[in-house]
Amino acid sequence: MRLLLLLLPLVFILGCEITGAKGPIGPEGPQGVEGEIGPEGDIGPPGSRGDDGVVESHTHPELIVPSAPPAIEIVAPVALSCTKQGHILVWDTNTFNCSTLPEASRGESGAEGIQGVQGEIGLKGDLGPQGDIGPTGEVGPEGVQGIPGFPGGPRGEPGDRGPEGPKGDTGLQGKVGPRGVIGLKGEKGESGDPGGLRGWERVLDSNHSSDVVKTVEATCTSPRAVLGGGYVVTIPNISILQNFPVQNGHGWRVQAINNGGQSGQRWDIWVYAICGLGE
Repeated sequence: MRLLLLLLPLVFILGCEITGAKGPIGPEGPQGVEGEIGPEGDIGPPGSRGDDGVVESHTHPELIVPSAPPAIEIVAPVALSCTKQGHILVWDTNTFNCSTLPEASRGESGAEGIQGVQGEIGLKGDLGPQGDIGPTGEVGPEGVQGIPGFPGGPRGEPGDRGPEGPKGDTGLQGKVGPRGVIGLKGEKGESGDPGGLRGWERVLDSNHSSDVVKTVEATCTSPRAVLGGGYVVTIPNISILQNFPVQNGHGWRVQAINNGGQSGQRWDIWVYAICGLGE
């Protein structure tokens, strides 16, 4: 009975929930499996545009600076997505989170780039409307004397006569012209005074060679003087260069040239002089 009484409190204690004091926190368990990415939320209203910053790529190799907001591009070491937080985001490899890059200071201006290729010449534009006539300009200074023009002015006064040039060589005798028409017979002249001519004679001289040019003189016998003279030739095409009394008046000279004869052809010429004695 006494034993039963001792066991009843023990049974009562065992039948009730006995809560003791809270013990210390045990060690952290292993990382659980990553859950699925939740649905993308609604796009918030666009924020105000901030100042463009310049970031050196060697400080943050994972950073790509956007070419123009709000086009933001995020590049991370692994294929993970970042939420747009701020103007520029970068993947932090230490915390594996997206963080906003502090605004960088503007660097110095880079060197001027190489001259680009010249563009093609554009099409010629339409002719514009003609402008108004401008005011008349002032008269300019007198120009330099121009080059003399072509001859055509008034004829000048005749100049002084120049000195006489030397006498040229005697030209060849021209061809004998055709015989003229016989003129009318003149009236008979009055009878002259009786002359005192005495000792009349005719003297002949000749040349029968084949020379092209021949000179023949018929000389009066002394003391007679020449009164006239002439010649006779045996072939045609003869030109007479000289036919006159000699200088001393005592003979007659004739010079002739064969114009059409063959070389070595013989031809004859006779020259005569009419001589006489005066009172």
